[in-house]
Amino acid sequence: MRDYSSGTRSDARHAVRYTLEIEVLFTWTECGVERKSRGRTRDMSPKGAFVIAPVCPPHGSTLTMSFFMPTMQSESQPAQVQAESRVLRVDRSDTGKPAGFSVTHVRTMLCAK
Repeated sequence: MRDYSSGTRSDARHAVRYTLEIEVLFTWTECGVERKSRGRTRDMSPKGAFVIAPVCPPHGSTLTMSFFMPTMQSESQPAQVQAESRVLRVDRSDTGKPAGFSVTHVRTMLCAK
């Protein structure tokens, strides 16, 4: 279920998702090799996020994620939210390539400068 009237989205678990496009860097281990990629969020909630990225980790992967929050003009560096997350779903584009993925956060931490 999605509620666009207030600028938020709700998922099936009734968590309010906020439309927010910010940069995110993420790492995961696949076949014993550490992989890194970056993307942009489509929406976020305190419990998870949907990330649009050219390279997506596999379903079930555990990720270390760094979200770079918007700043005020006077701030030189963005605040950062770090999260340990798990991939719940990988969406595919019309061509069959991964287009984005959703995660649930296992642990989050605000890193303020």
